[in-house]
Amino acid sequence: MTASALLNSYGSALLVLTDKEQQVLSHVLTRLDTRFAELTQRLNDKPEADILLGLLTDTWQNEKAVLDHHADAMMEMQQTLNQYLDANAIRNDSLSEWLCISKLWLLAQGYQNIDFSLANEYAENISLTVNAITNEAQTVDRSTLMHCYYIGQDARPRVPWYKSIQKTLFGKS
Repeated sequence: MTASALLNSYGSALLVLTDKEQQVLSHVLTRLDTRFAELTQRLNDKPEADILLGLLTDTWQNEKAVLDHHADAMMEMQQTLNQYLDANAIRNDSLSEWLCISKLWLLAQGYQNIDFSLANEYAENISLTVNAITNEAQTVDRSTLMHCYYIGQDARPRVPWYKSIQKTLFGKS
């Protein structure tokens, strides 16, 4: 299975994206598919869902490090664009990719049932980072990002209620 197919099963098709964001998503998924294929071959004893979450986490952290390193320059560039040009017509590709990866990462966290408060904290930090770089208030808000988490949670396979009780009481399913 590819990263794209796995993310699709998590509900990625339900993410609300603009046409530009859809193009960025396509580019990001191509990169993720290549790395995911390499990782699943090397880590064939691990569940694909765990490999994908690890890949997304690593990719998110690497892209965030690049943004942090260039944040001041990006903020200055954005201020200049806002001052002299229609800044909405020009997107920061690094920021767009990181935001797309962030949405996929939160989607995977929801699917994997990662702690809500941790995902909420990440969504808040992502929102603050994007809004600081773009120098605009609430360009991306936490609740929009958390929607990605909820989509992932909704895509999780449902365990019948009696199986949950059986497992809790008797330790077996």
